[in-house]
Amino acid sequence: MSFIYGYLVVLATALWAAFTYFVKLPVRYMSLMCLVGYSFALYIPCTILATFSVLSWPSIVLAGVGSTLFVLKSIVPVISARKEKAVTVLSLLVAAQAVFMLIIKFKFYSHSS
Repeated sequence: MSFIYGYLVVLATALWAAFTYFVKLPVRYMSLMCLVGYSFALYIPCTILATFSVLSWPSIVLAGVGSTLFVLKSIVPVISARKEKAVTVLSLLVAAQAVFMLIIKFKFYSHSS
């Protein structure tokens, strides 16, 4: 659990810093914290499906993609004024979410054969 909370704090802080200092767009830290936290809700149904080894990968990928799209859908309208700099930040967000998904898969949902 501490990994998930740590990732939440680190990602929200990194997004806040990137938007504030790199993109030069003021965003509220707590809004980012809530947004990233709510995006993790998609992993809850994934835990039920991941108990079946054949559904483990599809459910994790679906949760990861859904979580990433949830964050992007909420952030893109806010940063549409500064697209050229924001693309870099959003690319790093997608990469971080992919790494998070893989860590979740191998740390919590690995099945022994």
